[in-house]
Order: sequence, then C-alpha cells, then structure tokens
Amino acid sequence: MRAPDRQALLPNTNSIYTAKHWRTLAAYVLQEFHPFALSLILGLLIGAEREYHHRAADKTLGIRTFPLISLAGTLAAYLQNMALAAAIALATFALIVLSYWRSTYKPGRQTDFGLTTEIAAVVVFCMGYMLLSDTSLGGLIGLSTLVLLISRGWLHRFVREKLRRNELTAAVVLIIAMFGIAPYLPDRTVDPLNLFNPRKLIILFSLIGLLQFSGYAVIRIFGASAGLALSGFLGGFVSSTAVFVSLGTTLKKYPAQSRSVMASGLLAIVAMIIELGIIVGFSSAPLLLQILPPLVVIILLSSACAAALLLGQKTQVHTREVGDPLNILSIIKLGALLAGLIALVDLMHRSFQNAGLWLVAGVSGLFELHGVSLAIAVDLKQGSLESGAAQIAILIAIAAAFISKIAIVFFSGHSPFALKMALLLMGILSAGILGRFLF
Repeated sequence: MRAPDRQALLPNTNSIYTAKHWRTLAAYVLQEFHPFALSLILGLLIGAEREYHHRAADKTLGIRTFPLISLAGTLAAYLQNMALAAAIALATFALIVLSYWRSTYKPGRQTDFGLTTEIAAVVVFCMGYMLLSDTSLGGLIGLSTLVLLISRGWLHRFVREKLRRNELTAAVVLIIAMFGIAPYLPDRTVDPLNLFNPRKLIILFSLIGLLQFSGYAVIRIFGASAGLALSGFLGGFVSSTAVFVSLGTTLKKYPAQSRSVMASGLLAIVAMIIELGIIVGFSSAPLLLQILPPLVVIILLSSACAAALLLGQKTQVHTREVGDPLNILSIIKLGALLAGLIALVDLMHRSFQNAGLWLVAGVSGLFELHGVSLAIAVDLKQGSLESGAAQIAILIAIAAAFISKIAIVFFSGHSPFALKMALLLMGILSAGILGRFLF
C-alpha cells in the first residue's frame, strides 16, 4: 500500500490547517499504525494464553515476549528491506531456539519439553510480518493460532478419549478423495457416449461417503432416533436421492427404528423442497411466490409426519456403537446406481429434447430436481417461457422427484416399510398439488 507523502502532512507555517487536512492526517496515522496496533493486541492475547498455560513452569516466552515477537515481524515488513528483514527473522528464530534450550537443558527443573510454544512464536512472527500487507489474512492466522492454543485440553481429550481409529481413517479417505484426487482428474467426459465425467464421478462417490460419515457422526452423538432424523435432514441438502437409496441399508442396521428411518426420509424431502425454494427464489422471485403454496404444504406436512413418527417410536436406542463410519462396498454400489441414473437422465434429455418442456421436466425431476428447476427459472427470467408453463413444469418435476423416491423405496426390498413410506409420500404429494389450486 502506498502511504501519502509525509512532507504534505508536515505543519505549514504559511497556512492554517483545514478540516480536510486533519482528516487526511488522521487517515494516514490510522493506515500506518493499524497493523502495529493489531500486531500488539494479537501478540498480547497469544502471550497471555501461553503465560497462563506455563504458570507453574519456568518458560521464557510469555506475555511480554510474544507481542515483541509479533511487533518484530511487523517492523521487518515495514522496513521494506529484505536483507534486514531476513536478519531480524534469523535473530528472532535463534532466540526462540535459545529459549527452548534454556527451558529443557537442566534435568532437575520443571520443564515442558513440547514445542507448541516455540512453534507458536514462529507463527506469531510470520503473522506480524503478514499484517502489514494483508491485515485480514494475518488477523485470521493470529486468531486461529489463539483458538488452537486455548482449545488444547478439549482437542487432547477428543483425540485420546473420543476419536476412534476407524473414524480417523474414514476422514482421511474422504479428504484424500475430495481434495487429493478429484482436482487432478479430467473435468470432461471420457467415454464414447460422453456420459461419465471422472471428476464429477469421484465427487459423487465422495458426497455419498460424506453423507454416510455424517449420518454415523450424528447417530453416535445424539443416539439412533434423533441421529437418524438429523442425518436425513442434513443429507437432504446434499442429495435427497442418496438419502432414499441408503434407507434400505439403514433399516437393516436398525430394524427396530423403522419409524425413525421413515422420518429421516421425510426430513430429506423437507430439505429438498427448502433448497428448491432457495434456488428458484434467487433466480426468479415472482416464480417462487407463484409456487410457494404447494412448497409450504409439502414442508409443513412432511415435518408434521416426521415429528409424529419420531414421537411414536417406542423403541429408543441410545447406543453410540454404530459400526464403521464408512462402508466402501456400500458407497461403490450407491455411487454406481446414482451415476447410472444420472447417465440415463442425460440420454433421455438428448432423445427428447424437442418433445416439450414438461416431458423434459418430468424426466429430469426423477433424479435431479434442482438442476431442471434452476433451468426453468432462468428461462422464465429471460423471457423464454410463460409463467404458467414454468409453474406446471416445476410441479411436474417435483411430482417426478416423489415418484423416483417411491420407486427407490420399493427397490430396497422391505415390503411393509416400502408400502407405508409410499403411502406417506403419495399423500404429501397429493396435498401439495391440491394446495396449488386452493391457495
């Protein structure tokens, strides 16, 4: 950042300062000293935390040293001399190493042989250096460091007492798949029919795994009944179809929790409709107002039925023993099914692209409600569609989404469960369509 000319701000004996001149001077002072003030405050906070943590030990780095280290970093950046900045950094790091040696070399002293304080001091110096050029990022690094230091006890207890090996492994697998593999795969179709995109395919598998892991986590935290309901609602924002595909597997795992499993499916519908309203609202607010009555009816009725099912669940399971967080074979099966369905929809689009808007909406809504709804809303906003046709198209897409959920439930192979779930979904859909004509 370029500072104002200092000479222009010096007192001028030939003129009286104007209000504008004082405002310019104040802005200059704030611009020049704000990074130093923020550096001092963050250094003091981190130093206070380290001083409190080592209150029973003899440590050199504390409430006075940390703000000085932070200010040294800011000053090194302010001087705009790389050689001098490197010399300041080397001297600071050497003093940090000396501090660690002094606190550990005598075996009879009460010492802390960890490196947390020393590493924090290095980060604080870098934070101070960064504050001059990027105040937001430097402040975020400082606050993140402070949070990590303050949460030491909770993090240690969580990792040593709560976290399990298979949970850590599952988290690593998901992170590697989403951030270590997917970004490096080609983002284009590679098959002769132009159906399968490797990057989107691995992201689809990762999302199913993330949904499975999230369901495992909430069930372990809240118990089976509440956990199933919450995982269904949260999963509905990711993929309501994936939630319904996994209902059969979930029911096999918790056969006594059939009502909770049904509630999780209904809450996935609630999330799906909420997300649909948000998407349409951002694209075309008038269209959202026109289709709002059936959406509200579906949300309210689905929520009421889910609540009744949860309240009527007689068998309450409070165990947190929920098996493995990731079932790789199940993820592969579900991912392959969804990928095949998406490819089928794509083929139907190509085959029936001229057969009319409503046919396309119905076919697309079977497996991808939000995409076709967004396309309809955008076309309406651009004037390519009439309002009435757009409303009917979205209602057809919603009906198709319900039909696909009913088919998936029957495909799971649990006849009594499937029949009850199908009747609920058909009743909710009928009430939503009726709401379109009554309100």
